[in-house]
Amino acid sequence: RMRPDDPEAWLLRIDAHVARDAPREANDALGNVLKRFPGQPVADLARGRVEMTSGRFGSAATAFATALTALTARSASPRMIAEASAWLGRARYFGGDLAAAERALSEAVRLDAGNASAHHHLGLLSMERGDLAGARTAFERATSADKSYADAFYYLGDAARRLGDGVAARAAFQAYLQLAPTGEYAREARANLR
Repeated sequence: RMRPDDPEAWLLRIDAHVARDAPREANDALGNVLKRFPGQPVADLARGRVEMTSGRFGSAATAFATALTALTARSASPRMIAEASAWLGRARYFGGDLAAAERALSEAVRLDAGNASAHHHLGLLSMERGDLAGARTAFERATSADKSYADAFYYLGDAARRLGDGVAARAAFQAYLQLAPTGEYAREARANLR
């Protein structure tokens, strides 16, 4: 059962609503966060998450940057600062500011080498630049940090395949399918296993 005074639990609740594609519930949870934690970094972190789901990456980045500034000023834990930096990097990435995305994501992994999302998005950036070896390394770090990160396994397989490492590609595509048998990339993963 969720404790109503636990800000991280509210963020997890928003993330769960977003993952289920339930924007009304995510907005309801955001309303609760804004009432319970006014002026606190968690409010900006929650606002940024909901803005991301609506494709408002600029306003999401502003919210995450505000949270990051507040967390840094309050000497929050490196993990919390890294998480805010990773979200900022994701907002910048999806908003098309790849240089700013790379800076924020790199800072996230500097502060928390186990931040799978930041490694994953650094891998996506590397792929966009054509740096397949760098992408593979980033996706390996993401899957090592979070063994349930299905998308990172898919992209690890794609990078390994493009690099000519069929054995690693096959293993990654199989891992993806175990985690997400009906996921977004399931058809492509199966095609790569034939």
